[in-house]
Amino acid sequence: MTDPVLWGIHARAECDSLFLNDGYVAIGWHELGDPRAFGDREKLKAGLQEALRDEKAGAVRGWAGIIWRFINVIKIGDFVVHRSRTDKQVHLGRIDGEYEYAPQRAEHHPNQRRTTWLKTVPPTAFTPGGLREIGSRPTLFRVRNYADEFLAALRGSPPPSLPLS
Repeated sequence: MTDPVLWGIHARAECDSLFLNDGYVAIGWHELGDPRAFGDREKLKAGLQEALRDEKAGAVRGWAGIIWRFINVIKIGDFVVHRSRTDKQVHLGRIDGEYEYAPQRAEHHPNQRRTTWLKTVPPTAFTPGGLREIGSRPTLFRVRNYADEFLAALRGSPPPSLPLS
């Protein structure tokens, strides 16, 4: 049996309703259109560079990787952690849907996946290291170093790195 996969996702405060009320996680890059139209990662990168001509090539490469992972690497059943900019809480959920391109649902964040939010936990339940890991990354990232803390919170257990009170 493989370990559960945990993804971290950042979003602007304007996405909180889409995330927490409508049950999706989403990323932007609406200028690109439907990224699946490009077929492979290199074509996606070239299309993104064309759409965002004023951006540096290194940034575009990183963003193309994020989009690619969101569409092709995240799987149904993977877990997700999101620290809301609105309520400041840590929300833990499970990816329950395949990738969708849905600009009608969120014009500036059209790249979406259905998500079931399972727990909301105050940030005080996590170590400073855990909070740094979910707070200091790009838009979408794999949580690795402190994943056990967040997965323990999902199970309702104290994080392994915090002392019992």
